[in-house]
Amino acid sequence: ISLGTMPLVVLSKTPSQPAPGESQDLRDAKNRILLGQHRATAQLSRVGKHQTVKDAGHYIQLDRPRVVIASIREVLDTLRRREAKAA
Repeated sequence: ISLGTMPLVVLSKTPSQPAPGESQDLRDAKNRILLGQHRATAQLSRVGKHQTVKDAGHYIQLDRPRVVIASIREVLDTLRRREAKAA
């Protein structure tokens, strides 16, 4: 699957700490898998970008709304520049 040059920003939360009864090794493995999946998703586009958002949990839009807004603007600005070049 390829998204070509579709602008894409994938945001990841800060890696989680172990849950009660969960070993650090298991949590680290889960975090690696999750971040790997997010990186792979971003790589579906030749211009895709992956960013881990510091101090954000599962609901990044609530924890760090400015980062989400900036990412949306980045995608829209890219599309507008392309449209202007095509005109």
